[in-house]
Amino acid sequence: GLYGFQIRAKEILDPNDPPPIGKNQLTVTTNVTIVVTDEDDLIPTFNRQYFEVSVPEDVGTDTPLPDLNIIVNDGDTSKNAEYDLVINTAESSANSEGVFTVYPPRGNGRTPVIIRVRDPQKLDHEAEEGRTFVLKVDAIDIVNREVLSSAEVTVNAIDSNDNIPIFEQEAYEFYVKEDAESGDLIGSIYATDADSDKFGQVTYNLRGFGAERFRVNNLTGEIFVNGCGRQIQRACLDYENQKTYSLIYSGTDGGGQVTTTGVTINIEDV
Repeated sequence: GLYGFQIRAKEILDPNDPPPIGKNQLTVTTNVTIVVTDEDDLIPTFNRQYFEVSVPEDVGTDTPLPDLNIIVNDGDTSKNAEYDLVINTAESSANSEGVFTVYPPRGNGRTPVIIRVRDPQKLDHEAEEGRTFVLKVDAIDIVNREVLSSAEVTVNAIDSNDNIPIFEQEAYEFYVKEDAESGDLIGSIYATDADSDKFGQVTYNLRGFGAERFRVNNLTGEIFVNGCGRQIQRACLDYENQKTYSLIYSGTDGGGQVTTTGVTINIEDV
């Protein structure tokens, strides 16, 4: 702060002295300016001690963590208000090393803090070590590197539809007798999807020439003999008419990703 004021001195006369000549000889005035310099007596503090955010596992490099409102404030001024911001790897979870960066690396006074994803490949909701990260963010003295204050940030990697349905085989083959009845089970084909919740749920479909002669339970992957037209109980299979059906079997996950495999159904003569 800056303070300015005047000091005035007035002469006290002895009654027995002769009167002064001129009024200005009785008083004297001077201007005084006082400059108060800052002392580094405050430390930077975080607006909260604990933070928790969620981020999709498929974000790009240098993506800022969303909805993370970290602010560090130091009430000093000028150089005394400077501090460095670092991620303390020694006190963070082991899986977080090298995964995130803090910006800016140096703050002054009131500073909003951003944490970016440095290595998004480490975010993996399906893997235990890639699902949750705990970071210790320190504000440290720029001279003696002493930790002045800290905050803890928990980052949860939420599932994205980054996996596709996978069939165990590239192609499948089944045999069914031509006199099989409608509703008879031919076989089952199912796929696995490493995603969770709806993204990991797979539905099934069968298509191709003659696919209408078969029916698929789109949830379980079971393939059945279908009814024939109005005669629902009668199968439409005839060895003499068509011996083999080459069809495409697809699995679609909850995010719309599709994987296909080939299915050959051979009709056996009776």
